[in-house]
Amino acid sequence: MSFAAMTLAQQQAADIMQADPAVAAVNSTVGTSGFGAGGENNGSMFLALKPLKERKASVQQVIQRLRGKLSKLQNVNVYLSPIQNIQVGGRSAKSLYQYTLQAVDIATLEKFAPKMEEQMTALPILQGVNSDLEINNPQLMIDIDRDRAAALGVTTDVIRSTLYGAFGTNQISTIYKPTNSYEVILESIQLQNVSENVLSRIYVHSSSGTLVPLDSVATIRRDAGPLSVQHQSQLPAVTISFDLAPGVSLGDATAAIKRLETEMKLPPGVSGSFQGTAQVFQDSLNGQGLLLGAAVFVIYVVLGSSMRASSTQSPSSPACRRRCSAHC
Repeated sequence: MSFAAMTLAQQQAADIMQADPAVAAVNSTVGTSGFGAGGENNGSMFLALKPLKERKASVQQVIQRLRGKLSKLQNVNVYLSPIQNIQVGGRSAKSLYQYTLQAVDIATLEKFAPKMEEQMTALPILQGVNSDLEINNPQLMIDIDRDRAAALGVTTDVIRSTLYGAFGTNQISTIYKPTNSYEVILESIQLQNVSENVLSRIYVHSSSGTLVPLDSVATIRRDAGPLSVQHQSQLPAVTISFDLAPGVSLGDATAAIKRLETEMKLPPGVSGSFQGTAQVFQDSLNGQGLLLGAAVFVIYVVLGSSMRASSTQSPSSPACRRRCSAHC
């Protein structure tokens, strides 16, 4: 989605949020996001709620109410989660809890991660399931005919610099003012959608100084690819974030996801693990049995020591007589 279209779609979501009686203010940013992958098709909004005595609803109740209203939007997906006072590790995501898949082979990961996301979305105990894997990003691929380009005196470096000058952020100068400086960026006319027809109107310089149409030395085709490739511990990774349905504990959610792992049979080389708060919860469960065993052992040791101390004192001892007299 282009920046202009994303701005319009996000403004519709912001209007719905601002109209809620529990919302005091909405701060909206388009084009960048601190929650997962950034880009023109992402944005973030921060909601400031009214005091509890005025809104008469908890944060979770407000989120559930807004989810129902925002689900009717057709051009944008909105994910809501409360801001935690303490963040326990993990990466930035659109939902509160995170589950990460890693693999050496990115192709296997891109094939399996959407299936896992689909299965997690089908679980009624989870809400706001989303992934930072975006592999349907529209792309225009330019295949250069090197023999044809060499015959016309056009190099790949010239083609690359020409395209960067038209669609990149090539700074060619700086304008200095008494109070500020301004970068001069070389670019072509801003268009909502870049198509094959637009690229065919671009000319590149040959070694003889003549202008050569780009489509005479290259073939332009449409394709789809990843918007970005995330990594964790130097391996390609896909993070699936999720929230809990009302009344569902984090333990039930993690157990259900682990069952999905077993049922779906992770391919060789693909591993799954929880991150952030969910990971800390899993780690606490791993040592829970040992802690309970140690607690029971300590209780029996204390009880045994107490019983032994009582048995060492005979009924005729002075301490026992004083204690009996006091009780009488």
